[in-house]
Amino acid sequence: MNVLLLGGTAEARRLAAAAGAWPEIALTSSLAGAVAVPLLPEGDVRIGGFGGVAGLTGWLRDHHTDAVVDATHPFATRMTASAVAATAALDLPLLLLRRPGWAAGPSARPGPRGDTSSSRPGDYFDVVAIVWPQGRDPQIRHTPDAFEATF
Repeated sequence: MNVLLLGGTAEARRLAAAAGAWPEIALTSSLAGAVAVPLLPEGDVRIGGFGGVAGLTGWLRDHHTDAVVDATHPFATRMTASAVAATAALDLPLLLLRRPGWAAGPSARPGPRGDTSSSRPGDYFDVVAIVWPQGRDPQIRHTPDAFEATF
């Protein structure tokens, strides 16, 4: 199964490392290229934009992608919107993962715009949406240590 992992987060790097345990998954991690020297995940990596919905749709088709996992930063809204549109156009499953909300705590400090940010980034995601193409019958199993989906 060919899976594109839209990443650029610590959680996506851990997900890419864990995917190595499943030899039936050919995972390609994609990074936006916004950082000069990114921390690279394990496995195959592509860096740079896709060129919008049309470019992502073409990439998914050309690489015979079976599913997409969006584990991007919560502020990467354009990438998520492109992933939703491209997977819908190709009738592919899309798993959206997001960090849970964060509230300022005692370790918060003012940021450049006067807002606060945590001295410790989140290290887990919530599954916020699973978009399945019509006619597919996914088998989903969730345990405290794992989330598996087959379709």
